Amino acid sequence: MADRLRRNGPLRVQDAGAFGRPFTRYTSLGYAMAERSKSIASGRDALWVRRAPVGRARGRRGAALLEVVLSVSILVIAMGIIGFAFRNGQLDIDRAELRTRAMMATEQVLTNIDLATLPIVQQAEATTGGQMTDLSGAMDIDAPPGMSYRVMAGMDPMIPGAARVQVDIFNGDPTDENSPLILSTMVLRAPPRPINLGRDFGLSDEQLQQLTDAIPGGAAVLDPAAVDPKALASLDLDMLAQILPMLMQAFGGQLGEAQMQQIMEAIQSGDQGQIEQLQQQLGGAGGLPGGQGGQGGRGGQSGRGGQDGAGQPGGNSGMMPGTPRRGQRGG
Repeated sequence: MADRLRRNGPLRVQDAGAFGRPFTRYTSLGYAMAERSKSIASGRDALWVRRAPVGRARGRRGAALLEVVLSVSILVIAMGIIGFAFRNGQLDIDRAELRTRAMMATEQVLTNIDLATLPIVQQAEATTGGQMTDLSGAMDIDAPPGMSYRVMAGMDPMIPGAARVQVDIFNGDPTDENSPLILSTMVLRAPPRPINLGRDFGLSDEQLQQLTDAIPGGAAVLDPAAVDPKALASLDLDMLAQILPMLMQAFGGQLGEAQMQQIMEAIQSGDQGQIEQLQQQLGGAGGLPGGQGGQGGRGGQSGRGGQDGAGQPGGNSGMMPGTPRRGQRGG
């Protein structure tokens, strides 16, 4: 028994004890031998149970604790990865929406440049030495709050007569260096040129002179070599009513009084759909430039419009003078 006790180490003793109440105590080898002898001599029953080594029990408890820590760590990492993925998805959606609105804002700025309401190209044309001209401002109420633009333009030295325009859309003040740049677009724009009825529509010098003499006020009111559509649209309706038949006659059209009344009512109301409808209706008879002409007409300034005739008398059809179109022969 002593050998067994030496091998097993400390013992846990369950003794009935006094008054029949059991108790448990831990003891060493020498004390256990003495207690064993006393219990045998006194006749009390004592149950000697082998106690597991302390290091092994602590190892099991440590392994269980490590398992719990690892499980919680894996759960926290997985939740963090899922949350990071959701956050990145939301950020991508916000960036895509902001970029889409920036593209729409860029189109709005370019439209204003083409309509000359933002005269950046004209200012760039007036500069010399390739200097850049810049304009900046806030977007309209349709744009996201805080969105602004900056436009820089300069004449391109590689392409004569063309201006290089750069449109930058910012989220914040464009003059602040800390404002983030959302979108930058660079395009080429030609400076606006007035309409020349002789160059663009093929009218002869005699026709231009007749048109100038027939207009009240002459070239001071409408210069055939530099027709500004904005100035033409801003004329008084009475003056426009006098000029329009002469312009139609110069383009080869013959309009009646009823047709002229319809055109004037459409212009006065500003209904673009009605104007286009009148253009299609009157174009077949050669009444308005841009309409469809007769079938298989012969080219030339005095001939009728061809199948796709548009824009000028005869067969030029709004193209360069002397260029035949389908169903036509050059004059």
